[in-house]
Amino acid sequence: MSSIPLVSIGMPVYNGEHYLKESLDSILAQTFQDFEVVICDNASTDKTGHICQEYLKKDPRVRYFRNKDNLGAAFNYNRVFQLSRGKYFKWAAADDIISADLIERCMSVLEHDPTVILCYPKTVIIDAKGKRITDYEDGLNLQSENILDRFKVAVKATRECNAVFGLIRSEVLKQTALIGNYPGSD
Repeated sequence: MSSIPLVSIGMPVYNGEHYLKESLDSILAQTFQDFEVVICDNASTDKTGHICQEYLKKDPRVRYFRNKDNLGAAFNYNRVFQLSRGKYFKWAAADDIISADLIERCMSVLEHDPTVILCYPKTVIIDAKGKRITDYEDGLNLQSENILDRFKVAVKATRECNAVFGLIRSEVLKQTALIGNYPGSD
């Protein structure tokens, strides 16, 4: 692994103590290992900071930052990206679990085709105990050559923000407005 990781995984978190360990464990168990985890704690009042400090001590890929005050979700999402260093970037929710090969499989797609900007997996909805509830199909297939057709599909299909949690080319993400401070900006 190089000193600058190929992939950055940014985790904005606020009061995430209930699922944070499981989420971090799933990230750190990736089959692809050349990554950093950038955690930005948005002034949590629970045990989030303590949990993050534990992971900081046990894995050198973890970087931890804490905001003195809660600056809002959009700011925190953007901050983890701004603190990242990788060629590729992935946002990670503190209450999501990812499969062990997620980064490896998404990297394969992005490395194989330089025209692909974002790659994300299928989603499985689970309950608070990790039990599978259902598979989630977003219908967000944007492979048409026609920009208007792609726009129509994006507007019609977007219900959840699953795609924002995919692996993204950092150089392209830098050219966007990132996450706005309004509903649906993701």
